[in-house]
Amino acid sequence: MRKLIVGLLVWICSGEVNAQMSRFGNEWINHSQPYFRIPIAERAVYRLTTSDLAKAGIPVTSVDPTTLQLFRRGIEQAILVTGESDKKLDVADYLEFVGDSNDGLQDTLLYRPMNAQPHPYYSMYSDTAAYFLTWRSDGKPGKRVVTAQETRPAGLLPESYHIAEQLLVLKDEMSTNPSTGPVPFVTQYEVYFEAGEGWTGPMQQKNKPHTQLFNLPGWVNSAAEKPELEVLLNGRDP
Repeated sequence: MRKLIVGLLVWICSGEVNAQMSRFGNEWINHSQPYFRIPIAERAVYRLTTSDLAKAGIPVTSVDPTTLQLFRRGIEQAILVTGESDKKLDVADYLEFVGDSNDGLQDTLLYRPMNAQPHPYYSMYSDTAAYFLTWRSDGKPGKRVVTAQETRPAGLLPESYHIAEQLLVLKDEMSTNPSTGPVPFVTQYEVYFEAGEGWTGPMQQKNKPHTQLFNLPGWVNSAAEKPELEVLLNGRDP
C-alpha cells in the first residue's frame, strides 16, 4: 500500500545544548538543522514528491537530497530517494519510506511495574506516530534503503503457500483498575497504570457467548499447516 503525503508540519530546533545537562533521549537532534514533523497513523509505504517538500517550506532548490534524513523515536530510518545522484531535487524526484502508526511501546513507562502492561500494540493516547524529516548540515549522506536484484535459479518452482501472521487488536473499551481508599465512599486512583489497565475488546460475562470473526485473506485451506490462534484475556474482577 502506498500513500501520498500532501502536507507536513514544521518544527524548527534552535538553541545550544549544555553538555553537562541530563540526557533525556533527544541527543539525536542537531540544533543547527530544521526538522519537519510528519504525522503517520497507518502502516504503509509513503511517498513525498519534490512538490510536497516545497509546499511544506523546504528549500528544495538548495537542499542536497543525499543528505536527507528521516527519524522516528530518535532512530534514523532508511529511505529511498530517487534521482539523488545529481545532488539536486528535480521535479520528478521523490523520497519513499515505510511508515507505521503509533503503538504502546512508550506507554510502558506509565505502568507499575513496567511489565504490567497487557500488550504493547496500541497506545493509550494516540494512534499517530511522529516522523521527522531533516537534512544533514555537514553534507554527509543519510541512511538509505539497500536495493538488490535477484534472479530465480532455473528449475525451482514457487512454494504453494507461506506462513503469515495477523494481529487483531481490540480497542472497544477502556479497562480501568480503581482501588478503594481508606476513607469510605472515597475512590483513590493511582498515578501509575497497573495490571489489566488499557484498551481492550468488549467485556465478556458469564454464560453470555461471544463471537469474534477473523478474516484470513488468501488462506490456503489445503496446506498441511493449519491456523493457530493465540489469545490474550484480561480480567477486570479480582
